[in-house]
Amino acid sequence: MKNNSAKDQYFKDIKTLLPIKSTQEKKYLSKINKNLDEYQYDNPNSSYSDYIEKFGTAKDVVVAYLQNCNEDYLISKLKIRSILIKVITFITLISILICIWFAYILEDNYNTAKKEHIWDSETTIIEE
Repeated sequence: MKNNSAKDQYFKDIKTLLPIKSTQEKKYLSKINKNLDEYQYDNPNSSYSDYIEKFGTAKDVVVAYLQNCNEDYLISKLKIRSILIKVITFITLISILICIWFAYILEDNYNTAKKEHIWDSETTIIEE
């Protein structure tokens, strides 16, 4: 169990450091996971430091992958990611502003209704 968690942690570290998560990167991660599984099968008591010794640090693995990628591919993926982040941020800000505006309108309507509320009272007249 210990070695499996070391392998999983090492793979998770690589996956976390990878800035792009498209089909090409998923295939690369799948190959890495397969290599890690084979290494774990051959070395069942391996620790996290054993994975680093065999494959390098997670940072080194990601840097090596990015250096071997096509520059145009990386630039286009990072531009798309940047645009997506900006769009999501813009939509979030607009949503917050709309919520604040609705809250203001509801508060204003509540105060208006409170001021205009007519109090009904029932008076009973008893004749003697």
